[in-house]
Amino acid sequence: MGKPLITSDEREALEKKYPYLKGFPEFLQTLDAESDRGMVLTSCAMLDDALERAIERKLLAHKAVKQLTDGFNAPLGTFSSRILAAFALGIVSEREYLEMEIHRRVRNRFAHDVRASFEDQQVIDWCRNLVFSIPVPNAEPAARYATSIVPVIIAMLNRADGGASDRLIFIPPKNEKW
Repeated sequence: MGKPLITSDEREALEKKYPYLKGFPEFLQTLDAESDRGMVLTSCAMLDDALERAIERKLLAHKAVKQLTDGFNAPLGTFSSRILAAFALGIVSEREYLEMEIHRRVRNRFAHDVRASFEDQQVIDWCRNLVFSIPVPNAEPAARYATSIVPVIIAMLNRADGGASDRLIFIPPKNEKW
């Protein structure tokens, strides 16, 4: 890993102002050192984790709720189902939903095809449709992908860990065991 992106004083100030970004500079540095496949899979794993937490934040605070999101066979245990649930629950806008769907398609291509690359025409076409990416007309697909997913991850981290929660708290009746 190369030189840190920010100094420890800058990191401290960032985390004080935006606590949900704790560890994010290190994530970016790791992402920068990855291969294209590693960048796609790592960034989508980070987004998937943030989506899970953002969804759980909207659901009832009860141990049984974790069964909805924990594990592949859970109803909300896949990247695809979490993206759709986040949209359905109003956690993400339609534009964010569409952006994440493109990231999911690219992720699936890289995860399931060992020959996948940002030179594949389908991947190039998907990356052209990313609207949160750098506004450079002829940007390379990998750059468009990376600069699009970072603000989406930041938004999901904020919704997962930042600000006030409108989550309901489960309080069992006094005479019943739960």
